Amino acid sequence: NIQISLQYGNIKDFYKLKNYSKKIIKLENQKIFLQKCNYNMLVPKHIRYKFNKIENTYNPEYKNYKQTIELIRKMQLELVGQEMKIANDKVVRVRAEKEKVYKSKLEHQVDKHKIEEIKLYIELYSSRLNQMESNKFKKKLDIIQKQQWTNKNGEDPYSAQKAKWVLNLTGQEIPGEVIELYQYGDQFNMLGNVNNEFVKDLIVDTEYALNNDSNDTNIQTDIKKRIYNIAKDLKSKKVDCNNSTTNSIHKKMEINKKITRDYFKENQNLITVKTDKTKQIAIMKRDQYDAKMIEILHDKHSFKESTIDPTKVVNAKVEKYVNKMIENKCINKRARTKYFNAHSTSPLIYGLLKNHLPEPYPMRPIVSTINSPTRNLSVFFNNILKPVALQNPYDVKNAAELKKFLEKAVIPPTYRIYSFDVTNMFPSLNINTTIKIIKSKWDKIKVHSPIKNLDVFIEGIKLVCCNGYNRFKDKYYIQLKGMENGSVISTSIASLTMTALLEQILKNTEIHVPFAFKYVDDVLLACDAEQVDHLLDMFNSYDKHFKFTKEDEDPNNKSISFLDMTIIRQEDGSFKFKHYTKLCASECMINFYSNHPLEFKKNLVYNLAYNALLRTSAEYEPDVKSKLTKKLILNNYPNYIINQQYKRAWRYLHYSTNDRNAKEEVFYNTDLFDFDESFFKKMKKVKINEEGNRVYKYNQNETIALKTRITDYFNVNQSMKNYNYNLHLDLQQKVTNQSNNDKNNKQRRYIAYNYHPKVQKPLETIFKKQSQEFHITWKYNNKIKNLLTKPHLTKAQTT
Repeated sequence: NIQISLQYGNIKDFYKLKNYSKKIIKLENQKIFLQKCNYNMLVPKHIRYKFNKIENTYNPEYKNYKQTIELIRKMQLELVGQEMKIANDKVVRVRAEKEKVYKSKLEHQVDKHKIEEIKLYIELYSSRLNQMESNKFKKKLDIIQKQQWTNKNGEDPYSAQKAKWVLNLTGQEIPGEVIELYQYGDQFNMLGNVNNEFVKDLIVDTEYALNNDSNDTNIQTDIKKRIYNIAKDLKSKKVDCNNSTTNSIHKKMEINKKITRDYFKENQNLITVKTDKTKQIAIMKRDQYDAKMIEILHDKHSFKESTIDPTKVVNAKVEKYVNKMIENKCINKRARTKYFNAHSTSPLIYGLLKNHLPEPYPMRPIVSTINSPTRNLSVFFNNILKPVALQNPYDVKNAAELKKFLEKAVIPPTYRIYSFDVTNMFPSLNINTTIKIIKSKWDKIKVHSPIKNLDVFIEGIKLVCCNGYNRFKDKYYIQLKGMENGSVISTSIASLTMTALLEQILKNTEIHVPFAFKYVDDVLLACDAEQVDHLLDMFNSYDKHFKFTKEDEDPNNKSISFLDMTIIRQEDGSFKFKHYTKLCASECMINFYSNHPLEFKKNLVYNLAYNALLRTSAEYEPDVKSKLTKKLILNNYPNYIINQQYKRAWRYLHYSTNDRNAKEEVFYNTDLFDFDESFFKKMKKVKINEEGNRVYKYNQNETIALKTRITDYFNVNQSMKNYNYNLHLDLQQKVTNQSNNDKNNKQRRYIAYNYHPKVQKPLETIFKKQSQEFHITWKYNNKIKNLLTKPHLTKAQTT
């Protein structure tokens, strides 16, 4: 600019060229945006806003209301076409003005070589600006598509797919408003003011939670006051949403809600039921539901009808046992109310519809043990058994943990992977087997238990496990075998039983099983295909109450699904992985228009993408993205949020962990060279915040995250920077020479960090003490180079 100003007087014409290019880019993108709006029959916000006031003046009951709205719609679309023509004319005019500046002013005043440089600069500037403007208009178009989510007929474009989310088993036609309301799912949070029912529920929940808390009464009173004041403040506030589209959808849902309430008042023989695994809502006749539940409860081997309410009897047993615990000094007197609830109620039983099974759909019975007599004791014993139940080599927390192991596993060619599943796990649990397991593991259990007497502990387990009962339709049913599907302690006892089963079978069998993993009632293992039936017989012979079913590999692609991951066996015996969703599962989730914070919904998309990618090998990632995008679009999520959060999850996994084949993994055939320790003597020890560290977490606070710009944290003088930079160039050359001479050395794994002298020694000390496998290599970023003076940087050094 200074050279041009000295030679030609000013640079006004050059800025004109830049501004003309900027105008052209913006007008071109605006024209493309309007073309897409016109093609998809969408109306931009600035046009729609002007017509909203006109639409609001018409009464919907007006006989020509629909024709009027259609006419307004046509006028809006015509305006979009006119704006598109205007934008095109502006582009032509600005291009002509730009060429005029080139020809009339610059060609005769500036060298051709200099003009070419200016053109190149403007092209680079225009390409960056074009990318920004293009992304801006894409986001704008996505928002308009979601705001105007009706098609030409005024219906939801995804209504056919969403209709499957609501299951009609009534045999009669249900109003469209009812179906539309339930299509949003049971997790949809509607706008609305805080009413008396909300405050009442809040008070009840607070009282219940604090009654089971052992804190001081003064603390409990203070908590109650604060919660009540919050409820009072919320009640006085009007809840609304800033987004006009969300408000309009919620207003429509309020209308649908009233219609639905009136419909069920008129048809009191209809009820809604949640499904077991498909996340759908079923509408069925009350008689159908009652018949399915009574069929389960009239099973003479599982339940027995009681003429009286067993709550008082069971409560008396619990009170007696809690007093015994106090006498044995297992708990103090203040904790008595924590384990004994004098105001307990009988547990209720309800059913989830198994519509993933063939018709007639059976029910899965679930017992709600909240506020039941044995509830608090179940929590007490579960907290004792849970740490012991998790101490085994077979349990996996999730599919991601399983994938970490199987990535390193290889099985012989004749071996296959199988899944063994227990039929009716919780009703099949046997108290005698449970007691045997507790006795065998008592040394481990008593470490976590305040009850040191084995007989007293077993008495409590029997009290919790053998007093199961429930209420349905004002009738009481005593459970004769197994445990309640809903009891807190059921999962821990099931885990102990499955662990004992696997330990006994795998130790006593001659069949080679390379690996075996379990998750609740599912077991994944590998064995020879010819011996699997014999192994299944051994599993079924462990306990007469336990019956296992076998699932084989899919013969077409040599795969099997376990949890939410498909495991694909390769020809060489290794495994590939892909995120799995059941075919019967609906795509319903929290809708984008639900009254949740935007950050909550963004994190929901991120977590879905993260978990899907974490369970997927690299070659299957495009399939996972397309399925995830389809699911989120069905729930009205904009494309820009989907792409933004998917990229965020992808970058997190590929650039912040060394568990995948990521580009940021650094391997060298070199050793580290230590610097002169005297150089660091005067430097203070630096502690860097470890928040965001995605690779390694240490017990000390001396860790630092990858991608952290270390130079942002420190101020060092220029001479120190120059000294260290040259020192590291010498070191780099030595490392390169050694690498070329020692090509046959065993590869070692390095982690790359941005170099800074103040963090070099602390970080190297950490890795030397705490990690034998990983070492540090330093990266020299452009920020340090830019801070150095030019004489210190030759062309070769810069390269």
